[in-house]
Amino acid sequence: MIFGLGALGVSFSAIASLVRHRAAALATTAAVAGGLGAFCGAIVNVLIGLNLAAAAKTHASTSAAAVLVAQNRATASKLLFGLYLGGLLTATLLAGIALWRSNAVHRGVAALFVVGLVLAASSPPSVIALPLLLPFVLAAVLLAKRIWDVAAVTTEASRIDQPA
Repeated sequence: MIFGLGALGVSFSAIASLVRHRAAALATTAAVAGGLGAFCGAIVNVLIGLNLAAAAKTHASTSAAAVLVAQNRATASKLLFGLYLGGLLTATLLAGIALWRSNAVHRGVAALFVVGLVLAASSPPSVIALPLLLPFVLAAVLLAKRIWDVAAVTTEASRIDQPA
């Protein structure tokens, strides 16, 4: 989960590298919001793991352990969780709008990215989730191909511009 959030945070920056001119500010904002949201999400997941470890270490009864894990009402935890959800939702919407406006990819890919990520994030943790993940996987593959193509063209152009 933590590595997936890290990869998602980095992917917003990679998507921002595709967008030029018209929607560059939106894409940059999406990259910052996505990085912040993914970072806060990783911290939230670590805090949950620490709560579980504390409940297991104390050898408390099942009901006491459930209270320890479920009743974490610290302000910092709520703030991190809000930044996690809000940051990733904002980043997803802004990245989709930036891709749509910039014409860096087909508009269908931009829409598929937003819808696919929302479906993937809201899918249940079981085999049932696999069909819900497919739209995001397809959008991620198409975006990765486009990012790779743009990087290859940029690298080739920089080689041509350098004196021999």
